[in-house]
Amino acid sequence: MATVKNPPPDFGRKLIASPFHTAGLLLIQLGLAVVGAYLQNRPSAGPNLAAEHSGIVPLYVSMIALEWGLVWYVWGGIRDKGYRLLDLVGGRWSSWKNVG
Repeated sequence: MATVKNPPPDFGRKLIASPFHTAGLLLIQLGLAVVGAYLQNRPSAGPNLAAEHSGIVPLYVSMIALEWGLVWYVWGGIRDKGYRLLDLVGGRWSSWKNVG
């Protein structure tokens, strides 16, 4: 008598991006964490570095560009499967409670 294995239940979940794209996103995040840790632990120029804030605007602009680059990368991955960013975040929200 042969036993038949039941397939795992399908809860209606499917991939919204390819596994290759997801692995790429994780590698990007890991790279950013490594670079950030390196930059935070490098020797500083001295005690007056924080008081001057000379490089803060380029830092913020580059971080904003980086974040938009990540949004673009995620959008590209889900677009290939036929999804939109609104699908990813749950559509439109009707109240602040839905946002939270």
